[in-house]
Amino acid sequence: MLTRPSSRRPLDALPRTADDQAMAEVTPLPLSGSVFFDRRDARRSMRVSWHAESKVFVISMWRDDVCIASFPLAADEAARFVHTVVRSLAGDDPVTIGQDSVTRSHSG
Repeated sequence: MLTRPSSRRPLDALPRTADDQAMAEVTPLPLSGSVFFDRRDARRSMRVSWHAESKVFVISMWRDDVCIASFPLAADEAARFVHTVVRSLAGDDPVTIGQDSVTRSHSG
């Protein structure tokens, strides 16, 4: 037999933890950042925004006006991210594993 707890509290009266804090205001376009549109589907885009108060870049994936995924990239990791992009554009084709970056060789 199931019994009910004697003291009932509304759910919003429960103590908050780090994972359920209020979300920041969602803006249609980043106040500080860029928007990149998917060439394959005009409804999809990637937004990169800088949040100085927490020293983090937020990379978010959007479909129409709905955020479908986001990734917080700490400022101290941004240099490695940019380095990977630049080396790839230069033809070095880096493969990043954890904190290490290696160059993949192409066999012809």
